[in-house]
Amino acid sequence: MNTNYNYIANLLAEIANGHPQLQDVRLSFKDQRSLFHEKAKALPVLYANVTNMTYLEYTINWDIDIYVMDNLLDNRQNEQSIMTSTGEIINHIINFVKNEKFNDYRFLDIGIAEPLNNYDNNRMNGWIFRTKIETKRGQCYTPIQSGIVPILCEDANYLVQYDNGTLIQQGTIPSGGSVTVNVPDPSVCDSASWELRDSNGVLLDSGTIASGGSATITAPDATFSINNTQVATIPSGGSDSIEVRQEQGATEIGSLQGQHWRVDDSPITVDGASFESLPATDSLDINLVDQDGNTITPLSLSSPTIEVDIPKDLTLLLPYSSGDTSTEITVITDSDGTITTATTTGLTSVVYELNASVVTLPFTLSVSDILIISFDSAAADGTIKLEGSYV
Repeated sequence: MNTNYNYIANLLAEIANGHPQLQDVRLSFKDQRSLFHEKAKALPVLYANVTNMTYLEYTINWDIDIYVMDNLLDNRQNEQSIMTSTGEIINHIINFVKNEKFNDYRFLDIGIAEPLNNYDNNRMNGWIFRTKIETKRGQCYTPIQSGIVPILCEDANYLVQYDNGTLIQQGTIPSGGSVTVNVPDPSVCDSASWELRDSNGVLLDSGTIASGGSATITAPDATFSINNTQVATIPSGGSDSIEVRQEQGATEIGSLQGQHWRVDDSPITVDGASFESLPATDSLDINLVDQDGNTITPLSLSSPTIEVDIPKDLTLLLPYSSGDTSTEITVITDSDGTITTATTTGLTSVVYELNASVVTLPFTLSVSDILIISFDSAAADGTIKLEGSYV
């Protein structure tokens, strides 16, 4: 049974040593401990002093003063912080002892905590927690005189395991007896298995490591491809960025749309009006024609401008008189162009001679050309109408 002073001391030491804030624990009589500020780097500190022990029928009650303190700065700026943190540590201790590991201990009186200010002129602040802990009192004893049969203590349970929790041996030890436990060499443990998986849980590699051994596991590099063409190798855990640019310059193009990186179509407009959407990387050849379907040859191409001559309507009126057999015109700038139709109502046997050569519709007139139109004798006055276009 946990009935002696050492068990109480060990209980408080285990609590203090396992607490992440407490830096030191001291278990002694008040007049035997050294000044706290001599170990200023080991604060906050837990100091416990057993003030009384009461034997009852089956239990022992321990009156204990628990001090939880920290060092106070000259300007007392950390006073509020100390009182808060040390008070919380006392609360942690109370809850810690409720763990089933400490079934042999029980707080009879949760107790009162009193504030400490400049404790023993030692520049220490915190709380003193006065409490009472109950432990079971063992019923065994050593015979004091001959003829009295001693009462043996109950058997003790023992458990031996590795630090990782692997059980080696367990059992009971009769009161007054002993047991020898042979702990096997850890090297005889089974080999460990390992698996390397990606973030989606896909298995990349696996293997085993002999007990007591080690292994270096290298994650494979990733490959980066665009349209099934590998463009980069990325070390495991690394990253890369590839810019998608126009053919010339540094302008980045495209955007992530779903699972694809798409480059938008290029809109083509004519004088601001939508004309066509050209898929990225496609080419486009535009044919320039007039309203009659005739090809127009550009005068110049200078993006984004195409310079062309636009044909205009051309009408020539050539009068004749009754009895005439011909009429003619000498071409000047205003009559320069292409003749496509002629109206010769009332005339027969019409022949066109351009610079003394017979031509047929359509034909082209240039500056200084001489056009003669001959026909049978006209029966009345009239006009020949030539129509076409010029640029």
